[in-house]
This record gives sequence, structure tokens and C-alpha cells, in this order.
Amino acid sequence: MHISRLTAKMFLFGFAALAAGILGVSFAGALLPRESKQESLVHFKSPPERVWAALIDVEGYPGWRPDVTSVQIRPSADGRLLWKEYGWYGSLTLRVEEATPPSHLVTRVVASEVPYKGVWVFAITPEGDGGAMLKMVETREVVNPLYRLPARLLAGSRASMESYLKALGRKLGETVIPE
Repeated sequence: MHISRLTAKMFLFGFAALAAGILGVSFAGALLPRESKQESLVHFKSPPERVWAALIDVEGYPGWRPDVTSVQIRPSADGRLLWKEYGWYGSLTLRVEEATPPSHLVTRVVASEVPYKGVWVFAITPEGDGGAMLKMVETREVVNPLYRLPARLLAGSRASMESYLKALGRKLGETVIPE
């Protein structure tokens, strides 16, 4: 089989363009911070105990979180809740780091098929009308610079947090607007 010079030049040009694109994304990613922190507030008519129950019932996540298709509870040497959740993104293994019902929950990614790590802090406070305010803080760390720009553009923390909180509202039978 004979490859013409034009075909070879086109192949080399395509390869060079691809390499330049990867280097460009990596360079842009290296300029972005490794860690990002987002927070959001939402007000529920539901009492703190009901909000807490939905957050801590990880086996129920596939029923209300559109990004989660299944959950497996894992054995934990220290007695803390450990689970693996599966979704369109692959899988994440998470652990409850701190839990003070019904007001404070901290979860952390301990193993992941995705190129980031994360910690989520949920603070639930009662409101005067019997409802609850939930403050969610997400700290995400993207170690590999190649993934930082796509992670920022395609899977922004704010958008995923708002999706999570709106889904939680639907789970509780409410329409909520994250602040």
C-alpha cells in the first residue's frame, strides 16, 4: 500500500494539531487552581429531621438523584457509613466523615473513577416556620491539570450542586431555588 505525500502531511498535521490541543488544555488547566470551593443555600418547608433523613439514606439516592443509578453499601472498618455510587460518570466511593443528626453531615470521596476528589459539608438549621435551611459547601480537587479546564467548563461545581439541591427538593415534594 502506497501512502501519498499529501496523505502523510495531512496525518502529521492532524497529529500535531491534536498534540497542540492537548498541550493547550493542560497548560490552561495548570493555570487554574487545583481546588475549588462552592456553596449554596436552600430553604425547605420540611423540618430539619426530614431533610437529614433524605441526605443520610444513601440507598435511596437512585430514587431521587438523576445522576445516580445504583448504590452499594460497603463494609467499613471504623463503623462509618461507606458506600459506592454508580452513575453516568462512572463510580465514586464515599464515606461519612462527620454526622451530627439532624444538623451536620460531612461526606468525602475516598476512591473514584473520575479525576477529582471532593468533600461535601451539609449544615441544616431550623427556621422559624418549622422548615429548614440547608447550606451545602463543596470542595473539589482536580489533581491532573489536563482535567481542570474540562471539569470547570463541563461539570461546574455550581451546576452540579444546584441539580443536587433541586432533586432533593423534589424528593421532599418541594420546588426549591438554590441561592
